[in-house]
Amino acid sequence: AIAVELGAHGITANCVMPGAIETPMTAPAFNELAGYRDYWEKKAALGRLGQPDDIADVIAFLASGDARFLSGQGFFVDGAAPQSVAGLTRAVIIFDGGDEAAIQAARESWKSFRGQGCDVVYYQQDEHGTWQNRAAKSA
Repeated sequence: AIAVELGAHGITANCVMPGAIETPMTAPAFNELAGYRDYWEKKAALGRLGQPDDIADVIAFLASGDARFLSGQGFFVDGAAPQSVAGLTRAVIIFDGGDEAAIQAARESWKSFRGQGCDVVYYQQDEHGTWQNRAAKSA
């Protein structure tokens, strides 16, 4: 729905859904809970926990021109660990070239996604071509 609403403004909207990712926040669980690390490593077909760079690389791809025609897709970044979609934290990543009408449309769409428990992150290119997080400015 968000991809359809914002597509008319030239915005692509995709969803990145991380699996078991080892971060400073999750490390205590993976290191201290008996069997927790082993469970997730065995569940993933790739046989390991994900790393922050695994997620960052997918987001970097979606922000690149190579993904200019990808929209409305959900990407599980989980090493092929079977998961239920229910209960996952979702991040809707919106990339935009700078049209003010698109920014307003994104703001309106955020309301419904935040109401469904989704985390929404909005990026926009600045005048130097660098992607900037606009959430603080646009929320």
